[in-house]
Amino acid sequence: MLKRRGLQIAILSLFLMFAFGSIDLVYSQPTREAEEPEVPDLETWTQLPPEHQEIDLKTSCMICHNYKIDATTTATKQMVRVGRKLDKDVLWKRIAEHLGGGKQTKTMVMATSLNNIPLTTTCDQMLDPKEKILYAFYEIGTEKLSHLRENPYVSLQWHKPWENDFSKVLCVQVRGSAKLFDGSSTEIEEGIKIYFPTIPEENRKELLSRVKVNMVMCKTTIDQLILFEGTLLTQGLSSYQMWRREDSFTPSFYTR
Repeated sequence: MLKRRGLQIAILSLFLMFAFGSIDLVYSQPTREAEEPEVPDLETWTQLPPEHQEIDLKTSCMICHNYKIDATTTATKQMVRVGRKLDKDVLWKRIAEHLGGGKQTKTMVMATSLNNIPLTTTCDQMLDPKEKILYAFYEIGTEKLSHLRENPYVSLQWHKPWENDFSKVLCVQVRGSAKLFDGSSTEIEEGIKIYFPTIPEENRKELLSRVKVNMVMCKTTIDQLILFEGTLLTQGLSSYQMWRREDSFTPSFYTR
């Protein structure tokens, strides 16, 4: 009788020991924090999903996302494909206003290349908004003129100073082909009228005589423009907009 009672007490003790040990084990396990949702990569055709959190226009997508694009797709190509686009004529009017609208010059950076050796220079450009051509006058003998005579394909860029706010970004990138005219060309007189629209006729003749001796006129036919404007995001539009003279244009046309 005593042996059976002792066996029951031993079994009960073992049961209680395992029970309380299991409870202690459960409560001693570290609690897991809620896992953050995985942030997807941005691919070439990624669209902004409707359930996306509110976007802070002062930051960039790359703060949260990685870019996953193929070897032949540039970041700019990806950007211009995403979001709502402006009508081509509306876009041109907007870009023309940013570039002075034919009323004032804009100081732009021009990139040229000769024998795979690049050169960038600053130059004042006047836009002819009707013909979509940039006019500039360069001093005779500068290095960029040697580049342009051998390789007329150029890229130009203008931007507003950075204000540490992506919603205020504004810049324009240009691709085009340049053509030079010296003092013997009749084109220079027309270029003077476009470049200096406010100069009186009597003063224009004197200016023309000086330009013919000391300067070379450059006409850059614009083939492609890319506008990057942060304020477009506040209107539900893509901040990247592309304008092309010919819809089929690609930079590879220059190498054909």
